[in-house]
Amino acid sequence: MTEDPLAARDERLAERLARLEQQIRSFRELHVAEVGDLAKKLGTLAQLHADELQLVLDELADIAREIAARRATEGRQESGAADGSAVAPPGDPAAGSPKRAAWLAEEQRRAAPVSRRELLFGREDDPGSERGVSGPVEDAGAPRRSPPG
Repeated sequence: MTEDPLAARDERLAERLARLEQQIRSFRELHVAEVGDLAKKLGTLAQLHADELQLVLDELADIAREIAARRATEGRQESGAADGSAVAPPGDPAAGSPKRAAWLAEEQRRAAPVSRRELLFGREDDPGSERGVSGPVEDAGAPRRSPPG
């Protein structure tokens, strides 16, 4: 009962071909799954970048609106200083008052659009804001220190 050497060899080749075919199918499925995961991650990353750029564009628009509002305020103050009619009604005894001018400027500043940063942290020139020009505002009752150096 000797086996045919060619038949045994054919069987081993058929087994090897079946294993190789199974490995290729597994690799294909794994590759497709990995590429799909990478595509999802890339889509998420692209959306994240788009959102970050939109935040920057929104902040630039806020800054541009603030500049336009300041220019308009300065233009109104200059035109009002020339004839007095834009600042106060004619015949108003307080029309030339420095306190009134400061109050009008404060009202115009408050009416100006507020950026997200100003909304969250307060404006740098607000007396009640949490931060000043160079950082957090210290306790008003604390003694002032001179800068180091």
